[in-house]
Amino acid sequence: MQKLNKLEAIPLDEIANQTDPKLLEAWVLDQQLISKEGWLWPQILAHYTRWNLILDSSGQVDIPKTLRINICSDWELGLWRLVCRVSRSKLVRRQSDPQSVNWSTLAPTILLAQKRDRGVPYQSWPLQGLDRIISKDLYECLLWAEKNTSWNGLGSDELVEVRKQGLTIKTGQRSGQQRSALATWQLTGLDSPWREVPKLVLTMLTQIWVCHPQLRTPYLILDPWQWDRMPQPLLPDEIFSVVAVEGPKHVKVADMPWDD
Repeated sequence: MQKLNKLEAIPLDEIANQTDPKLLEAWVLDQQLISKEGWLWPQILAHYTRWNLILDSSGQVDIPKTLRINICSDWELGLWRLVCRVSRSKLVRRQSDPQSVNWSTLAPTILLAQKRDRGVPYQSWPLQGLDRIISKDLYECLLWAEKNTSWNGLGSDELVEVRKQGLTIKTGQRSGQQRSALATWQLTGLDSPWREVPKLVLTMLTQIWVCHPQLRTPYLILDPWQWDRMPQPLLPDEIFSVVAVEGPKHVKVADMPWDD
């Protein structure tokens, strides 16, 4: 029991070497972490603010060296696994809640803490090796964007039309009606070539769910090509609003899971 609601009281060392996603999720469920999100995530962000960053000669973060000097215990390794390898849907009850947006899938927790409290831009982190420190789903979006630069700069009219198509209910009694742009995390029923685009990239480009101007914050990745950019609203009547952000046993280098 975490009587004092302290991050340090959670036995994260128990999952330090757990690589099976199902067993990780079972552990999260057993710890009832989703019921603790209100105090857990602000403390996680505060914890990562204390990390020391190692920069390379170009001024970018040296990700392997930064990981090695900061993850120096099984507990720290377990926290990394929780943040980077467990689906946010298992940890955050409703990611589109205004108080939870900065804990959502599109919020890169470790990078967010450094940007919020130290002013380190997201693009100070190189794409190479970034999969070691953000979720696989978010990394997939950034990697896709790196390889598909021709999609950058699509017009708002085209994106609004794609959003309309993807939010339209296709079957059943509500056929033809629109799902809520704020409550829907992915578009469905799209034609080619849109259905080949990663779902979260479409979420960013069409400004639905946590990317909607009424929910988004400067701490989400909203543009997969320019990670620190806040795009203009696709529709002028969708008002931008900012959601407030809440404010040893050593692990051998050979045991580091990001080296696999």
